[in-house]
Amino acid sequence: MRLRRRIRRVLIRIQRLAGHRYPGLVYRSIPVARYPAGQLSKAPRTVPAGRAERLSRLAAKAEAGGNLAVQLVGGADLRAGLDEAGLLADGSSAPDVVIVEPTGLPLPVVREASLGEVDGPARFLWLTGDADQAAPFLGVAEGFDFVFAAELSVALELSRELGPERVGVAPLPGRRGGEEPAEPDASSETRMSAGLLGQLITEGHADAAYSRAIWNYFDQAAGPGRPVVLDPAAVAGEHSHRARLCQMVAQATGKPLEREPWPAIARQLAQAAARPQDRDRGWQVKPAAWRTGRFAALGGALHAWRDGADLVWEVARGEGTTMSLGLRGSLPLTRVAAGGALHVELSGQGTAEGQVAITLMDANGGVVQSRWHGWNARHRVVPPPEAARVRLAVRALGSGVSRFTGVKLADHERRETLPLKSSRDRVLLISAGYPSADNLYSFGFVHTRVKVYQELGFEVDVMVLQPSGAKEWREHLGVQVLQGPPELLHQLIESGRYAAVGVHFLKPHVWEALKEHVGAVALTIWVHGSDIQPWWRRGFAIESAEDHDRLVRHTENLMDMWRQVVPHVGEAVKLVFVSRTFAAEVAEDLAEFDLRLPPGGTAVVNNGVDTDLFAYRPKPPAQRLRVLMIRSFASRKYGTDLAAQAIEALSREPFFGELRFLIIGDGELWGQDAEPLARFANVELRRGFATHQEIAELQQDYGVMLQPTRWDSQGVSRDEAMACGLVVISNAVAAVPEFMSEAEGYLAAPDDPNGIVQAIGDLYRHPDVFAAKSAAAARRVRSSMTMAQMAAQEIALLKEGTGVG
Repeated sequence: MRLRRRIRRVLIRIQRLAGHRYPGLVYRSIPVARYPAGQLSKAPRTVPAGRAERLSRLAAKAEAGGNLAVQLVGGADLRAGLDEAGLLADGSSAPDVVIVEPTGLPLPVVREASLGEVDGPARFLWLTGDADQAAPFLGVAEGFDFVFAAELSVALELSRELGPERVGVAPLPGRRGGEEPAEPDASSETRMSAGLLGQLITEGHADAAYSRAIWNYFDQAAGPGRPVVLDPAAVAGEHSHRARLCQMVAQATGKPLEREPWPAIARQLAQAAARPQDRDRGWQVKPAAWRTGRFAALGGALHAWRDGADLVWEVARGEGTTMSLGLRGSLPLTRVAAGGALHVELSGQGTAEGQVAITLMDANGGVVQSRWHGWNARHRVVPPPEAARVRLAVRALGSGVSRFTGVKLADHERRETLPLKSSRDRVLLISAGYPSADNLYSFGFVHTRVKVYQELGFEVDVMVLQPSGAKEWREHLGVQVLQGPPELLHQLIESGRYAAVGVHFLKPHVWEALKEHVGAVALTIWVHGSDIQPWWRRGFAIESAEDHDRLVRHTENLMDMWRQVVPHVGEAVKLVFVSRTFAAEVAEDLAEFDLRLPPGGTAVVNNGVDTDLFAYRPKPPAQRLRVLMIRSFASRKYGTDLAAQAIEALSREPFFGELRFLIIGDGELWGQDAEPLARFANVELRRGFATHQEIAELQQDYGVMLQPTRWDSQGVSRDEAMACGLVVISNAVAAVPEFMSEAEGYLAAPDDPNGIVQAIGDLYRHPDVFAAKSAAAARRVRSSMTMAQMAAQEIALLKEGTGVG
């Protein structure tokens, strides 16, 4: 041992003198081997002997109405509830079923519990944690008659390995009042926070935590501003320990569970099993790298030995002592890091908590970075440029016995746990953004659609796809929004839960994530403008040579994407336009790049207007003197400079003092276009945002809407104003004449503030014209642009993708 250390020190000195040319002199490489995809695919699929006989006996007793006796292994949190329900087998009776809930149990105990006699009780494994918590026990799952998971994502993984006939979903039962959940205010994928729970369970039936599956089970989603009205006794009964046991037995013995979400879950499990995925790749440290023996430090003692491929530690720790051992050797980052990152995971369980140290070294053996991380989680490390090798060490933070089941270096991050709630209509809607409390204008038209879909009984899941970042689960006015990176989208689609995907604003990073799934799911893509228009259609945004060059480059990037999309249009992809004018523009523009859309691959569906919110009441003539403008000041597209020039010109008219203007909006052009108008006593400026409700209320008090524009694929805010009976003054550009004529409003020439002045003057002098245009505007919107009309057409397109009529 001493000789080896001396030789090692000599080699290190030689290395420092020789430089980076001989990095192998310093550290031998850690012995690693490729590990296969998934946790259970190392061995052929096996079925426990006697499984059919055991489940048959269990089914017979359950159908006879007998009280089933349960033997529970582990599951300290569940024991009290089962005991109170009279379900636990006492010492004098043989159990009908053994349920192993392995959280906190050593792996050998779980493995032993799976070995049953043919004439013994049925044996269930119940994995109540998320993917990380369940991972150590997946390797022994095949020894059980039936395996349940509280998380849908864990069940999907098991279904790929064991087959859907041996896997079920069994969310956690509710806790009794008085018991506190481990994290009282935390909302995980299996527990609901106290705030949401309070909307589900009335006082007197309070349980401390319920599975999120409650949302699916009752086909309702609770949230701020949208309480769920249910019979509390029914909720408590459906999610009691007795009810959960009955559901588990029914699933294991093949009895169909008709109530949502069970049929949908069964379908997803079957689809997952039919589409195996390479879900985990990388390197696994071989047993030879683990150090064994007896070690002592500062009064503490460590005995380490191998048990098969596992390393077992027995630690007697002195005060302030942690016991750590380095793995034998190191690895070059070029071998184990991918995509500029290294992913390391230490797996294990036991009473002494484990950690793994990830030490990055340069080519000369110097330490660049070293950090300790907890076990049973995958850790992502971005190496600095000077890092060349990685060294690993393991330590225990407490006394006791722990089993380390392996160290893995993966070439990707672990896929995150999926939310259990999913669209029963099997549709995922992807948007480039979604409204929030601090940004009400962000993609509000998508939120409006989703709400109308809900009212018509059509549920979609909503995802905001980001190029990178962590998963975020939030709510906006009763709509659950999942936000995350492409990896999460892959997981959602590969789960088999979706047959159709809708997309608003297709961007290059969205297409990169979706293109590998073309054909596996039907894609319906709403095209809006900036996501497909070439630079010459966006002249309003060009104010300098730099703007021109930037837009030309943007066009090149867009067309690179559309060259990949267009060949699929008509087969697996359908494009939706909001106007005939816009669809014709796009066809003309794509032809410039030798791209042509097949006739059957496109559809036109106008954006709808909420005519209940934007209600029509006949306008009194005096309202023709009250002019409203609610506009974004973020781009010249919205023509706010044209409105400002028109008001300046109107100030020289003799009737100007009789007019009243209210201008609401925000953006970088506010100071340039709006603020100079503050000098007029009859012009009120409100910088900021207004909600749909506030806009609808304002429109009842005004008669004229200023809506100048340089381009619109449709212009929903104009149509909303028309629905209230406002006479809109806009420009005869793009699709505007398709939705409004001179019979309902005024169409000034492009870039013509004088046309706005003439329109307001005409209304001032002719109150009868104002009344006629106002009534005609309200009629036109209600004849063809209601939310129900729009939603029915869009739902039909999405259902066409799912194959459901």
